[in-house]
This record gives sequence, C-alpha cells and structure tokens, in this order.
Amino acid sequence: MEEVCLTPRELLHALLRRFHWILLAACLGGFLGFGLCRLCLPPQYTATGSLYVSIPGSESADPGTASAALTAAQKLVNTCLVLLEPAAQQLNCSAAELRQMLSAACLGKTEVLSLSVTHEDPETAMRIANTILDTAPGEILRIVHTGRIEVVDRASLPTRRDAPTPSQTTAAGAFAGCLLAGLAAACSEFRKKRSKIRRAR
Repeated sequence: MEEVCLTPRELLHALLRRFHWILLAACLGGFLGFGLCRLCLPPQYTATGSLYVSIPGSESADPGTASAALTAAQKLVNTCLVLLEPAAQQLNCSAAELRQMLSAACLGKTEVLSLSVTHEDPETAMRIANTILDTAPGEILRIVHTGRIEVVDRASLPTRRDAPTPSQTTAAGAFAGCLLAGLAAACSEFRKKRSKIRRAR
C-alpha cells in the first residue's frame, strides 16, 4: 500500500486556505485562557526578605569548622518554618496558616536565609513577611542559644503578580487554539489527498 503524506507546499497551502479558521481558533483560545486566569486563578503576590545567620565557627580558618558552621546555619531554614507563634500572635492568625504562605531557602552556599510569603493581597504579603522577619531572630536565638541573626533585607511591596499572569494564559490559550486548528487543517488536507489517490486507482 502506497504511503500517503503531505509535502511542505501542500501543508502550507492547507494552512493558508484555512487561515481565517486558525485565526478564529487562536482568538477563542486566548479569550478562554484569559477567562480561566481571571475566574479560576486568583492573583498571588510574593514578598521576600532575608536574614543573615552567623554561627560560631563560620568565620574560622579551619575549613572543617567553617563548613560545619555553615551547615548548621543552613539547617535553620526548617527552624524558621516552625517557630512562627510570635508572628502569628501579632497577625491574629495561626502558625499553621502562616506555614502555608511561607517558604524559606538558603541563598547558595551562604548563611543568608531568604523568607518569602505568598498572598492574594500584596500589602498583606509584605506585612506578614516583615512581621516574621522581626520576630524570627529573637525566637530562633531563644531556642538555639548561640550565634547572631540579623535582618539583611526587609520585604518590599510586590508589584507583579506571580505566574501565570493573564497575558501568559492568554498567549498560551491563543497558541493552543492555533496549534489545534493547524493540526485539524493538516488532517483534513491529508484525508482529502488520501481520498483523491484512492479514487484515482
């Protein structure tokens, strides 16, 4: 059985003949993506600040001692995620609620801890992040009893919402609609060519 395939020229002509349908599908996909973002994906904003954690031995000339101190400082990431009760009391919420909004990570191989709070309201995200930054050093030192913890950067007001943004979902929807319409055009042209070959036999 002879294999049927479309040449690049045939495929291009098929797409051009149905260009208006492809354009319409792209517009519908874009509108659908925009609508889904607005209705199903509430905006999220992330405010980020950082803490510097100095553990005795981190500035030692001995590589082993310095490495152990750095490891101990980095382990405080999990401690920051647990000791949230003072911040929760100031914010009139529970520590569990704060934990759902908060993420913490070390910045590379340093003693700097980055704390990020995600919330639907940018001002609330900033306020929560700064409250945690204000209360975390004292609470951590109360438990650890060693080292020095300082705020490096306070959280500022986030101006951009987290992804996906309406423009991103609109573009993705338009691309998906265009792709599906293009595939449909190619399949239609393929069936037409196959039927023509069969009739010719």
